[in-house]
Amino acid sequence: MVTRKTQIGLNEDKDTACDLNNVSFPNYDDLVVPPPHEDLLGHKLPSPILLQDVVKKVFYINMDTSTDRRIHMENMLSKLQRKSGIPYERVQALLPEEDPWVKQKQSIQNDQKARLWGGKRPGSMSCFSNHLRALRQALNGLSSNVGQYGLEGFVMVLEDDARLNYTSLKKVTAALADVPSDVQMLLLGWWGTPRPQDSLTVKKTVYRVGGRRDPASGEMRLNYGGTHAYLVRNIYLEQVINFMNAAPMGYSADGGMLFHPRCLRKYALNPPLVDLQHSLSSKSERFYVENRHARKS
Repeated sequence: MVTRKTQIGLNEDKDTACDLNNVSFPNYDDLVVPPPHEDLLGHKLPSPILLQDVVKKVFYINMDTSTDRRIHMENMLSKLQRKSGIPYERVQALLPEEDPWVKQKQSIQNDQKARLWGGKRPGSMSCFSNHLRALRQALNGLSSNVGQYGLEGFVMVLEDDARLNYTSLKKVTAALADVPSDVQMLLLGWWGTPRPQDSLTVKKTVYRVGGRRDPASGEMRLNYGGTHAYLVRNIYLEQVINFMNAAPMGYSADGGMLFHPRCLRKYALNPPLVDLQHSLSSKSERFYVENRHARKS
């Protein structure tokens, strides 16, 4: 079978309005045609450019009870601020029973989104909601202080087990040279098996963040997992929030933020520039929530 090539997320698609009343899965098996050089961020941005010219603020998601992870993030981000001047802010993560958004979604009968990407598992829904909260907090800050953020910059969102390395982070500016200029979200850290048809460069430095359908069940599967470190372009914050609320991909941070050619152009840098603090992995919000509910049942 011959798979047709399409310009997913590029050229004509990026000029088509995002219809949140009629959002459907794109065909992630279609090959991506790399954009021309003039449609890459490297062609649009001035040179030289510093990390603080790109990242205007960092938001990290953290539960009140996760004090060790908060200390980890504060130590790391205060060093980043001293070296780069990039400010940071904590986002209070809520547990499912504390979160009105989660309660409201769990009350919906026959919710189709609940069947995808973890269904109504409390940990998945709570994670999804807390990422939404981080983006809303960023948007509120942007609305009240445009000068602080810069409309053409990005905010960075981190989960509190991310491990930043300043030397690696400085590579973001060079990596942007290969990123399409229509980017809305950019994964700095991820795991999985990238697919050749998602590559946007010969050097395989940038991938479209899609999924794949299980041939037997038809369900979507991740190829680029993880939401522990990503950038969102400031001018698209509101659109990303609206897409997450409306998209049919389900209630998980991974699935609810998958690439869509008109609504969410999400790419991943390869190799990843941010990894995980594995000593904290068993203390993640999702791990805590799921295991606490398992012990009760």
